[in-house]
Parts: sequence; C-alpha cells; structure tokens
Amino acid sequence: MLRMPDRDYYEVLGVPPHATDEQIRRRFRELARKYHPDVNRSPDAEHRFKEITEAYRVLSSPSLRADYDLMRRSAQQARSGTGSSATTPPPRSRPTAHQDARQQRPGAASSAYTSARSAEIEAQQLLQSAMLAYARGNLREAASLAKRVLRLQRHNAQAYEILGDVYRQERRIEEAIAMFTCALQCNPRSATAQSKLDALLRQRYFAGMQPSPPSATSVLWARYGLVLGWAVVVMLILAPWYLALEPDGVFQGIGFVSRWSAALVLLMLTAGMLSGALLSLGEAVEPIAQVLWWPHRQGMPQARLAVAGLLGVLGLFAFYAAAFLYLLIASTQGAFHRTLNRAVGIVAGLALGFLLSYAPGREQVALFAPNLLWFGVLCGWAFGDAVRAQQMNR
Repeated sequence: MLRMPDRDYYEVLGVPPHATDEQIRRRFRELARKYHPDVNRSPDAEHRFKEITEAYRVLSSPSLRADYDLMRRSAQQARSGTGSSATTPPPRSRPTAHQDARQQRPGAASSAYTSARSAEIEAQQLLQSAMLAYARGNLREAASLAKRVLRLQRHNAQAYEILGDVYRQERRIEEAIAMFTCALQCNPRSATAQSKLDALLRQRYFAGMQPSPPSATSVLWARYGLVLGWAVVVMLILAPWYLALEPDGVFQGIGFVSRWSAALVLLMLTAGMLSGALLSLGEAVEPIAQVLWWPHRQGMPQARLAVAGLLGVLGLFAFYAAAFLYLLIASTQGAFHRTLNRAVGIVAGLALGFLLSYAPGREQVALFAPNLLWFGVLCGWAFGDAVRAQQMNR
C-alpha cells in the first residue's frame, strides 16, 4: 500500500497517466539533470528533486504504479462524490454506532498506511542487499534476503527473479523455472525474466525431450580432460624456458615488444585461449555474453555492467589500468563479480608464469603480455560457451 502524495506523481513528472515506461524514464532523466542540487542552485531545487525521485520510484515499478493508479482513481471518485453532495447536505441526525465506527476509520487507515510504508521501505532495503549479495557471489545470503522480501511483499517480481538466478547458479533448474514464472506473473512486462525462463526451458526441454543425465563414465572423462587441459597450459607456460627461446627479430621494429619472438606470442595466445575454454567448459565462469556485454540485467547493480564492460574493452589495450579501475570501482560500489575475479586471476597467473619462463624480455612481458593473454582468454571463453550451448541443444 502507498500513501497518497500531496501532488499527483504524473503532474510531478509532467507525463500523462497512460505514459509508457520509456516515456517515464526519459522524462525523469530530463528533470533529474535539470533539478539535481549539484547543478541547480535554486532554493527549491532539492525539494523538487526529491519529489521527482519519489514519483519516478513509484511510477517505474509496475506493482507500485498499479497501487497508485487505484488510489488515484479512488481519490478522484471521492472528490467528485463530495462535490456533488455539497449543494444538498443530508439531514443531520444522531450518529449510529456504525457511523461512529466509520468515523474512527481514518485514524486506523493512517496507522495502516504508516505500517505499510515501513514494510515497503524495509522490503526495498532488503532487496538492495539481496542484489549486492548475489553480485558478490554469496548465493545463500541473496536467497535468504529475497525470501524475507517476499514475506513482506509476496508479489515482488524482483525478489522472485533473484531467487531464480540463485537456483539457476545452484543447478536447481526446476525451482529456477518456478521462480522466473512467478516473477512473470507479478510483472508480465519483465523482459529479463522472460529471457531467462526461455533459456532454461530450451535447456531442459529442447526439441520436446528432457536431456538424459550424464553417465558416471562421461563425468569421469570430463574431469580427466580438464586436468589434462590445465597440464597442457602449464607446459605452454614453461615452454619458453625449456626451449630456451630468444628474440628472433620478428618484432624488432615495434619498440614495446621488440624483445619478443613469434613463438612466444603463439605460446601466450594458445595458453590464453585454452585457459578461457577450460574455464567455460568446467563451468567455473558464467557465459561471456551475460558478463561482458549483456544489454541489461534486472536485479543487478548497474556498477556490474559498467565495470564488466570497462574491463572487457579496456583490458585489450591497457590491462593493468582496467584491472585497477575494476578493483577501485567494484570495492566502492560493492560490485565484485566472481566470474571476472576468476578470469582476471587466470590472466595474472599466466602473465607471471611467462614472466618467469622468458628471460630475454621480462620487462616487456610484464608490461604488455596481460593484454595479449586477456584477448586469448576472451576468445577461448567464447569458444567454450559455444561448445556448451551445442551440447545442451543435442
């Protein structure tokens, strides 16, 4: 339940009651840029900005907007009814017990509104904490907080979606499907919940058949394959040392890699691509399309999107700068991403290994090898995701 505001939220934003979500979002951005206290120094700017923010908070939420529209229509009907009866007041008589009870309702309603408002604020705080817990990889805490939100607001679509994300990470596919279905029932316009539900349904019931669970033998061979793959990565890292590689002049004209050899570049690219593929095939990381360049992921802090995109693109040219900014922004925004942490850790380990095994150009390897290794890891990661997707669709 909401409290009826002093000013109509649609009038605050300057949009019609039938405005779309995109129109409301665009108008909020315009007004926020205009009345933000850091930009607008007028005395009423701060109050105006708070009004705009509160109006957008309600109108951008499908459930809150539906409640507000219902209250708004009820208030308009009450005002029209009061106006029509003002000219012919009813005869005054002694109030009955039923009328006395009705007169006491405003106080009770005010108390109910206050209680509902407190529950709504608590639910929003719990929801934000659940989002941050999921972003940090703490699945148990995220699920617990989302369940607390649902005890306060049983129609909260975002809480159901967070539970679906948690169950999906824990491979509890049927429960994840149920949670995403509940999220869509609460908010049928949620494109993210719909896409996640469709992906799970394709995974579980592709071509109308539920895939059979892998046999113990195939699982054992998969584990042996991962162990063998990482052993090959270690051999590639040590190759410059036991092959005694020396600069061959191929990159002599390029100053920052003049001491490299073609064989070293080939070894680093191969090691990076193999490591990325092993991370993906071993399901140690999420799909690269969901981490580095997804359009939007409801329920996740926006810092994750910005940091992931920053690291993915800038890391190809200045890996150290991208990693530093990632650590800085993620630590301040609470947006550490466990998949990115693992990918960055792999690149750092590979760079350290080649630094120790290639003596002729250690300074250049230390400065510029992570850029090349990051490129290789991204390529191998994408390849591993493609192989996994093909296996699921069989």
